[in-house]
Amino acid sequence: MEKLVFLLIIVVITWLHNWWKKKQSEGGADSEPRPDPAPRPRTPSPTKQPQSWEDELRRLLQGEQPPVIAPPPRPLPPALPAVIARRPEPTRRPAPVAQPDPDMQKGLPVQMPSLAQSAQAYLRASQLEAKVALHMKRVEQQVVTHRKVQVSKQIPAEIRQAIALVRHRQSQRAAIMAAVVLGPPKALED
Repeated sequence: MEKLVFLLIIVVITWLHNWWKKKQSEGGADSEPRPDPAPRPRTPSPTKQPQSWEDELRRLLQGEQPPVIAPPPRPLPPALPAVIARRPEPTRRPAPVAQPDPDMQKGLPVQMPSLAQSAQAYLRASQLEAKVALHMKRVEQQVVTHRKVQVSKQIPAEIRQAIALVRHRQSQRAAIMAAVVLGPPKALED
C-alpha cells in the first residue's frame, strides 16, 4: 500500500511539473514578444560534392583535401534595453530609548539561606542513600513468595479407559472398523 501511495505521489509531482513548465512557456511567449531576427541569406556551397564514392576515394588517395569553409558568424542578438533597478532609500528607525527600571536599581528582596541551613540540607542528602537501602531491605522482608501448587499425578478415569482400549489388539480393530463405518462416504473421497 505504501508503494502505491509513493507511486501516486511521484505521478502527481511529475504532472504538476509538466503543467508548470507548459504554463511558463506559454506565459513567457505571451508576456515578452521578441522581435524576429533577420533571416540569414543562404550561401551556395562552394565545394563540389563528388558524384560517387569512387570519385571521393580517388580524391582522398591523391591527397586532395577539400577546402574547409568556416561557417559564417552568427549575427548578435539585438541589444536589450538596460533596466536599472532603483533601490528604495532606507528609512531610519528611531533609536530605542533606554528607560531605567526602578526594580533593577533597588534590587529584589531575596533572603539568602544561612550557612547552617545549607549544612543541614547536605547532611540530609548524604544520608538519603542509607535510608533507601534500609527501605529496600524492609520491602524484601515483607514480600512472601507464593506456595508451589502440587500437581496431582492422578489420571482421570475416562483417559485411563481410552488408553486401555488402545493397548489391546481387539479394541484397536474395533476402533478402525468404527472409523471406516462412521467416516465419510467413499463417493466423497478423492
